[in-house]
Amino acid sequence: MKLHYATALLVAGLLGAMPAYAASSDSNSTIGQSPAADCFNAAQAVSRPGNALSEPARVAALSNCAEALSGKISSKDRTATLVNRGTIEAASGDLTSSLADYDAALALNPKMADIYIDRGSALMRVARYEEARASFDHAVSLGGANTYIAFFNRAMAEEKSGNVNSAYLDYKQAVALAPNYQPAKDELARFQTVLRVRGQG
Repeated sequence: MKLHYATALLVAGLLGAMPAYAASSDSNSTIGQSPAADCFNAAQAVSRPGNALSEPARVAALSNCAEALSGKISSKDRTATLVNRGTIEAASGDLTSSLADYDAALALNPKMADIYIDRGSALMRVARYEEARASFDHAVSLGGANTYIAFFNRAMAEEKSGNVNSAYLDYKQAVALAPNYQPAKDELARFQTVLRVRGQG
């Protein structure tokens, strides 16, 4: 079997998007938003395709994330806030800080597959495809509700690395897990399998 495919361009926002992570609401804060909530809202904004923060908004968002992390918060909320800050940093091109925050979040919760997906997506932004694939491998091995996104993103990393057959299989798996996930269906539609007679070509 030979695999034919149309060339795909990796577009920012084409990667399976991951949601921002909501920290628990602070029962002592009844007026206004908490710094953790502001951090979450900024991460949620940049996680949508085509959205970006202005420089003042980015600085304010990172300040809110830092303020939330400097306070006494639960391990779960700390993990969420680290991931949210990592998402904001990745969106603004600060890969070093983003990876540091994702790794710190994984140190707190190494079984959270979605963090590996976010980490891999950040690496994809700077064309570090092999490292991205390794992060997606972790996410796939852990499973979870967003495994189809891990397969989809890993397929993109594999295709950019020249592993077309592996990419095709991962796009297929993403569609099998989430039949209505249109980005995976669109990518899979570019491929055509052709049976080859033994001894020809």
